[in-house]
Amino acid sequence: MMAPDYAHWHGTFEVAERFYEGLIPQARELTRKAKEAGNDAAAKAVDGVIDGILARPEHKWVGR
Repeated sequence: MMAPDYAHWHGTFEVAERFYEGLIPQARELTRKAKEAGNDAAAKAVDGVIDGILARPEHKWVGR
């Protein structure tokens, strides 16, 4: 369980899990709440940054 290939895979898995299943949904929830509070400009700006990040080639494997 401590082989370099396993350590690399598991580390990559944990980073991806926290990013795609934790950080991104939390950020989207904050922008949703900002829109509900009437702060559309800030919400659109943050959504634009998130969309820009997810549009990069290194995120294409996710299938979004």
